[in-house]
Amino acid sequence: MCRTRLPDICYNIPHDGHVLMRRILVTMPTINRPERLKLDGILAYAHEKNGDRWQIVLDFGALSGSPAPLSSHRADGIIAYVDSDARRREIVASKIPSVLIEDMLNPVRPAKARHVATILCDHVAEGQAAADYFMARHFRHFAWLGPADATDWSEKRHRGFASRLAENGLSCTDIAGPDDSLPDRIAKLPKPCALFASHDFRARQALEAAETARLAVPHDLAILGVDNDAAICTTVSPALSSLPTNDMRLGYAAGRILNELIRKTAAGGRTIHFASHRIATRLSTDADALSDRFVAEALRYARGHLADKLDAATLARRIGYSKHMLQIRAERALGHTLGDELRRMRLASAKELVAETDMPIADIAEACGFTSVSHLALRFRENLGVTPLAWRKRSLAGVR
Repeated sequence: MCRTRLPDICYNIPHDGHVLMRRILVTMPTINRPERLKLDGILAYAHEKNGDRWQIVLDFGALSGSPAPLSSHRADGIIAYVDSDARRREIVASKIPSVLIEDMLNPVRPAKARHVATILCDHVAEGQAAADYFMARHFRHFAWLGPADATDWSEKRHRGFASRLAENGLSCTDIAGPDDSLPDRIAKLPKPCALFASHDFRARQALEAAETARLAVPHDLAILGVDNDAAICTTVSPALSSLPTNDMRLGYAAGRILNELIRKTAAGGRTIHFASHRIATRLSTDADALSDRFVAEALRYARGHLADKLDAATLARRIGYSKHMLQIRAERALGHTLGDELRRMRLASAKELVAETDMPIADIAEACGFTSVSHLALRFRENLGVTPLAWRKRSLAGVR
């Protein structure tokens, strides 16, 4: 039987003047949200870039996970999601400047060719970011809820989460099992507990199970998902916090790197680890696990008002408490002074904004409550050994 090949989808990027046309093949499955966001990022870069005009050609077959052979395309550059050695070899052999987007699964075999760069979606780093997020909120009990059928990417997230906790002398309970008994398993967790779910839909199931078990979210059980899908996270109460997979930013980076390869302004053979560390906080994690409710409330207020002038007196007034007693109770609960905790919170927020956004450094300093850019730079050098701009450059290069 003869099959008719469906046509490619072309996006003609508007331009002014007479410039060279580049035909850019994008081959990735776009039937799910993360991949669609990658495409949005590629298109955003193509619209904003200077120089050559790009015609984006979307491989229709890749929409359903069956990409067409490269021999059926004519391209000046390729951005491709790669899930097999055969596809990687085919693209490398084409000698066309290419950016390969790969999940950091076993085995990892990034291409070393000078006309190819590889972006690895670092799921281990995602799990580590979730652990850091919960530990900053002083949780001591943790749980992991993976998908019904284990996948490589979920195992990576679980590994990153559990290993980062282990580095800090903490453990993680895996509550895998039948869905109908999930409320019972959640009810048996020590409280308060921080639960990391493999993706947003699984986090929503955990939220429903917590409601069945009559647990208060986030005070008994704080819940964090992955993907930051608004349709899933914001249509429940309380709304779910989520770790964005940063796919639009990844797509934008893929476009920028491909343009460098085409213009020969940067060599290939590079491997860039890509992961988001800036979590979208909603009510499902808006709590602090400290047993002292006055200190926990003070820190909760501080997290939402880092741009303000914050000190013990200000926080005490906000929660209706004595400045002297708040300082004493904070040091007892935290093991360090309230001032030390505020400085830690400000630096942590600044690190995220520098690494995850393109906000001007001056705006970040103001948003995080630093008195000046030089004050922020001083704290970066003291704690990280680099300037804020150097930290941003390292983050974009996949180095932390």
